[in-house]
Amino acid sequence: MQNVESWVPTKFRKTADGWAPSLDTKELAVSSRLVSGRALAAYLASIKAHARGHLADLGCGNAPLYGYYKDFVDQVTCVDWPGTLHKTNHIDIFGDLNSVLQIDDGSFDTILSTSVLEHIWRHDVFWGEMTRLLKPGGRLLLGTPFLYHLHEEPYDFFRWTSHGLRRACEENDLTVIDLWPYGGGLDVVADVTIKLVARRSQRIAAGLNAIAEAMLRKGPLRRLSDSAAPKIPTGFMLVAEKGSKP
Repeated sequence: MQNVESWVPTKFRKTADGWAPSLDTKELAVSSRLVSGRALAAYLASIKAHARGHLADLGCGNAPLYGYYKDFVDQVTCVDWPGTLHKTNHIDIFGDLNSVLQIDDGSFDTILSTSVLEHIWRHDVFWGEMTRLLKPGGRLLLGTPFLYHLHEEPYDFFRWTSHGLRRACEENDLTVIDLWPYGGGLDVVADVTIKLVARRSQRIAAGLNAIAEAMLRKGPLRRLSDSAAPKIPTGFMLVAEKGSKP
């Protein structure tokens, strides 16, 4: 990764209790803190369990997860397109993720892609490239939202179901190791409510976010929300492995 020494936390911050969504509204909107926390938990779990070797952060942006995954891998390559809305000082390779990338086959042990798939128009090309760039036995860690508002418009094209993710893996020599929803029904309701309120008052939205976080942290409401997650998820986390044959 370029300019490692200048990397600073952006979308996510490190706290005494671990990593959490940023409180800096320039990095993360108040209205997105709740759902970003749900996604973050899924990202961290998959990284801890599966990231290793040479990791490619595809659609890296500001590399918001670098502070966590750097301790699990030996090398990091950040890839993003020149028109990214984020800073570019950490990008190693510029390329359009809708096209074939100028990177050798089997270059990476791990590919991480978070909140990128929904922005890809040529997703058939993207899936093929992720498979091509993985070493045999390498793993793909991919997180993507489902019930989430339009963002980074006009480059927001699709929402993927668990069935679509499995089908894409089947068609690209990827074996699903794990696939789970993050967030659930009440998280979706809270997220939509907070976003609506934020259109009128950021202060009230911040208060609602704090209340929702407290109510949905654990207990019966957490269990109720999780029970609805397979059908009403905020997003999905996929871990898949490339076939062992070159």
